[in-house]
Amino acid sequence: MKKRKLICLFVLALSFANSYAQKAWKIEGTTTDVPQSTTIYFNKAVDGDLFPLDSTKAVNNHFTFSGVTERPEVRYLSFKISGKTHWAEMFVEEGTIKAVMSMKENTVRGTLNNDIYQDMKDEVNDLNNRQRNVMNAFRDSTLTADSIKALRAEYSRLGNAVYDVFRKGMRQHITKPVGVMLFKQYSRKNSIKENQELLKMIPAEYQNDETVKAISQRIKNAIATANGRPFTDFTMIAPDGKEVKLSQYADKGKYVLVDFWASWCGPCRRSMPELIEFYNKNKANGLEIVGVSFDNNEQAWQKAIKTLNLPWPQMSDLKGWNCEAAQIYDIHAIPNTLLIDPKGNIVGKGMTHSAIEALLKK
Repeated sequence: MKKRKLICLFVLALSFANSYAQKAWKIEGTTTDVPQSTTIYFNKAVDGDLFPLDSTKAVNNHFTFSGVTERPEVRYLSFKISGKTHWAEMFVEEGTIKAVMSMKENTVRGTLNNDIYQDMKDEVNDLNNRQRNVMNAFRDSTLTADSIKALRAEYSRLGNAVYDVFRKGMRQHITKPVGVMLFKQYSRKNSIKENQELLKMIPAEYQNDETVKAISQRIKNAIATANGRPFTDFTMIAPDGKEVKLSQYADKGKYVLVDFWASWCGPCRRSMPELIEFYNKNKANGLEIVGVSFDNNEQAWQKAIKTLNLPWPQMSDLKGWNCEAAQIYDIHAIPNTLLIDPKGNIVGKGMTHSAIEALLKK
């Protein structure tokens, strides 16, 4: 009995070790139009910036990096010429990775995920070149109005086609690291239903990824705050320093327009005179406005309220984009609005003034 138990423990330990086995990788890089002895950096991304993990000189147009990894990870090769950083996104994974660094275009191939990703980038580069050709065509002074309209439509179509390439790759390869990376970058281009289906297909080892978890929470919030659902309450601070809740205004028999803004937001400030005029015109018809600021500077927030003469209640937790309201209602651009009906149900986001007035007339 003890012998069988020991064998089982050995097999379990072996399985556990294999699942975290270190896999060797090597980057064999070449440079084309890059000056001799240029320093090439091997980086990871930290808060949107490149953080060097290693560096080497490109000698005789060649450079190498090597190491081990438990699973494929996104890394970046870069070099700087005349103050401009040139970089290439890649997957560090088992095998030999072939990288070509240039001041015009970089390519990375040689392993599964890098080959898949480079195929997509090649397709996107072609679309980008075609967009540039369209832009150059605008320089023709003899263009007719119809020709200009057609060029604008083609430019827009090519731009949408770029997203289509990555979204198609995301769906086809969601069970691979390249698909997960694309999901993290382009999930906002998908519907809620698409994201729910893709989340189920992401391998277990990526389910605890911080970005994947954030997307999952964002989807849950989107479902909870969809049109027709009861509003979700949150607590902030009023300009006088007292705690205030959205529920102190919503679900009180009036339409409540939640205005997401910030003192540092130029478009927000420019839109305030029109919003004040809209408020004065419709407050007697059952409209209330509540300002939710994405500020993180209390003095700037307080000063903007006075300077703009905002007549409606204000609230903020002074956490900027990390404020609770932004997370709950998935607000990632301001100015923005949320309309809540007299019964406390969500009507819509970003509605036009005319659409709101039509509801008030009903």
